[in-house]
Amino acid sequence: MTQRITHSQRLNLAESGSISDLSRLVHTTNSEIIGKMLANPNMTSGLVVQLIRKKSINETHIITVSSNKKWMKDYRIKLELILYPVTPRNITIKLLQDMMIRDLAVIAKKVTLHPILRETAVNYLKLRLENIRLGEKITLAKTGPPGFLPVLMAEKDSRIFKAALTNFRLAEQELLQFLAPSTCSSNKLEMVMSDEKWGRNPQVMRLLAHHNNLGYASRRRVFEKITLPLLMDLTDSPVLNPNHQNLASFVAKQRVQSFSKSDLIQLAGSPSKKLLYFIGITMTDPQVALVWMKNRHVDKNLMEIARVKNSSSKIRNLIGNAIDNPNAQKGEMHDQQ
Repeated sequence: MTQRITHSQRLNLAESGSISDLSRLVHTTNSEIIGKMLANPNMTSGLVVQLIRKKSINETHIITVSSNKKWMKDYRIKLELILYPVTPRNITIKLLQDMMIRDLAVIAKKVTLHPILRETAVNYLKLRLENIRLGEKITLAKTGPPGFLPVLMAEKDSRIFKAALTNFRLAEQELLQFLAPSTCSSNKLEMVMSDEKWGRNPQVMRLLAHHNNLGYASRRRVFEKITLPLLMDLTDSPVLNPNHQNLASFVAKQRVQSFSKSDLIQLAGSPSKKLLYFIGITMTDPQVALVWMKNRHVDKNLMEIARVKNSSSKIRNLIGNAIDNPNAQKGEMHDQQ
């Protein structure tokens, strides 16, 4: 049966014991014993790493470790000191300059660390960007910290941008800010539009719909995804050029034409002038026309436009009769049914 050693014996082993003795003590949480271990010339950098990882050391011990030139040649100790929340910030900030790219990314994402430390790690990543290989950039784009993502997304290689879109840390606002400038390429806008996640995001779709750099085919797909009220607003939006406005009108007409008769009858009573305009120029059913013309928001001007633009001669005649004989509108419409 193994005899338990006393606290006094542990102190003696910590102060002058062999590497083997120190290995037996590495699980201790006693501050005095740890202090003796760190003063023992037999203490190895590997055991120091274990002590830090077990989070048993205090700030005094950390200062002792960081002052030991031999131990501080060990990269593992530098990294563990940075990741240890108790380590004084002046020490961690200084150690960041020695970190590898992958570890800077880990530090930048670790929420238990001080924001200033994480921000400094991101700044080091930015400074080293041109020395990072393509494969590493793609990996960082997939897993990297939020503050570094816009920098990676600005890279020319589209594979990096595509990888960044899959990063769960990429926030909606961060993506919107990146896409908003007129300098954002059509290729990147189209990649966002085609992305499984972001291609369904209402705010992202709204931004893409207003962006003049989006290609024609992709713009049409965006117009087909966004809400009808937004699409109708785009038909005369000063942000869009005439070609894009015309495309918005074309898609809006198609979408209104796709509604069922019952839906159109309900929508024909809407107070929205733009919706009434598109119903007026596309409707083909007399019942829809009756509800539409009885709507108090449909004025003579809107009727005149619908009479000119509607492709159905039957509906054009009904509208013409209503314009010419406003008092007979209701009776004539019932006759047409």
